[in-house]
Amino acid sequence: MLDHLDDIESDMSVFHRIDDAMAMPSTRFFRLAERLFAYEGVLASRVRIQAAREQPPQPQRPHDPEVVEVESTATAIAASPLGQIMSITQV
Repeated sequence: MLDHLDDIESDMSVFHRIDDAMAMPSTRFFRLAERLFAYEGVLASRVRIQAAREQPPQPQRPHDPEVVEVESTATAIAASPLGQIMSITQV
């Protein structure tokens, strides 16, 4: 938190209308500072950016032009390329 004192001062100015955050008692300063993450200010933005950096990338399924979706009916399967390698028998 102390690495972002300028951001804290800025957010306190915007959300709590405090002109000089460094002049207030430390107990009040930290009580208000820990709430700043709930607002859409600089600190909340930094938290979102940090979380996005730490999140592992989601694997993307490559697009395969040979993949064809087939309806799960005997008629659709028989009419698809699968119909050439398998037969469907209804019981």
